[in-house]
Amino acid sequence: MSQNVGCNTSPPNGKTVGDYVQDQRAALQSMADATMQSEGGHLPAAMGAMLAIAWPNGPIDFKNNFRGRGADAGALGRAGNFAYYAIGDVRP
Repeated sequence: MSQNVGCNTSPPNGKTVGDYVQDQRAALQSMADATMQSEGGHLPAAMGAMLAIAWPNGPIDFKNNFRGRGADAGALGRAGNFAYYAIGDVRP
């Protein structure tokens, strides 16, 4: 895994960081859309969904999920941070 991290960075399982961002951002957006349709919306539910994505051993915790598979822990941590910010960067 290279020191520079971006959407094309590939953790040891063959998916790219961009794949994770796309999947998790879609899940977060679906949940946000559903909660906003409910009476008054539920910001805490959206925050909970983002926490579940970013929580230790969650889908973007590459550093822990791929520990011991020959990848640099620092690079995996940076990839997880990149994914976290890319998923959370929701614009209208």
